[in-house]
Amino acid sequence: MNTGKSMFRNLPLIIFLVLVVGCGPATPAPQVKVEVTKITESNLVTGEIMQSKTFNQCDSANPIRLQIQFGDNVSETTQEELVLGAGITGGADVSGIAKLEIQGSMEKHFSSSTNIGALHQESVDIEIPAHTRQEYTIIWRETRREGTVEYTENGETKTTAFSYRVGLEFSSSSVKNIDCSLPTEPPSPVLPTPTSASEASTPQSIGTLADGCINPQNWKPVSTNQNILNNISINSNNCYSMETLGIFTDPQGALHLYKMDKRNFEAAGLYTSIETNNSIVEFSVYVNSMYISNSDAPAYITFAVAPASNPMSAKDSARFKFHVETVGNDPAILFMMADVGEANGIKIMTQHYEYSRTYNIRFELIGGFMRVYINDIRMDESLTIPDGSKVLYIGYDLPPLAGMDVEITNIRVDSMRK
Repeated sequence: MNTGKSMFRNLPLIIFLVLVVGCGPATPAPQVKVEVTKITESNLVTGEIMQSKTFNQCDSANPIRLQIQFGDNVSETTQEELVLGAGITGGADVSGIAKLEIQGSMEKHFSSSTNIGALHQESVDIEIPAHTRQEYTIIWRETRREGTVEYTENGETKTTAFSYRVGLEFSSSSVKNIDCSLPTEPPSPVLPTPTSASEASTPQSIGTLADGCINPQNWKPVSTNQNILNNISINSNNCYSMETLGIFTDPQGALHLYKMDKRNFEAAGLYTSIETNNSIVEFSVYVNSMYISNSDAPAYITFAVAPASNPMSAKDSARFKFHVETVGNDPAILFMMADVGEANGIKIMTQHYEYSRTYNIRFELIGGFMRVYINDIRMDESLTIPDGSKVLYIGYDLPPLAGMDVEITNIRVDSMRK
């Protein structure tokens, strides 16, 4: 991580040369004087940087061993050790001279406390077999210190926020095999064929939740009550009629989970396939109501990455849940997360569902784990996902005399509407 530091040690000489080399007797520009007066440290934050590289050994008879270093094929923004940003006062921006002075002060300030991971070039060793094409995805974990810098520029006091990398280490990696028969470059996009007026007048088949259809090609129902499941029908539009499970769509494209005051425990849902270990699942949730009658019997709305062989399995799934455990009108709706192997999971203590708000949820599947985002804020914990074929499961667990009225919209898997 010392790349570029020798350059900054020579900057005073460079600046001096720029100042003294002029154009004859012209009046010299006033010298800019910058002095860092105070560095205040605040939060220590961790994050992840994803790096992908593809290696083509299709025509090679021998395997190769390589060392991938951090910084290979990673965007310049994520490589920056020092980022100066919001919080600037007394000026519109940090000048170039000020940035150089702040950089040098930061290096000196953190030289005695920087984590070992930041003091060398991080790398990971891989081997690509003969006659294969593989895409490696590597996750680096970085630690950054945030804070503020106070400095004077030509006597004027200014302040800027900073984020400075103090640690970097290898986190995880995954590999995807690519068929050697596939082209190395993606095919050119196919332009749509113009449609004649007569063809345009032909009704198009309904196919996704956005069209108000639970399409059997995309979704499959599941339930603990096999009798109800056996009576699920497909209507004339080739869409499931799942009202008996409390699951249906409306013309605006919302998927509804609606059940009220049933005398027995009920659990049901629906699922759709997830094709790869590196996928993005997105959806939005609005809760009109959710309640229980007995605090010893909680209710759940579950969104899970589950094994295709057993979509309703709790312990074999990575789960994000809306959870009610208190009795009363408009009870607190908690967020919960659970790994594969966890019976219940843990409550997210930093936030909970607030009524009359829509929450946008995103799952990012990377290799063997999943990151969860709530309204674009990433949760601290990453969840382990099941091996093998996977599905997105959406369902509920309702104890006796409990109820729910939930709307789910904008469901996408890898940007594809379902």
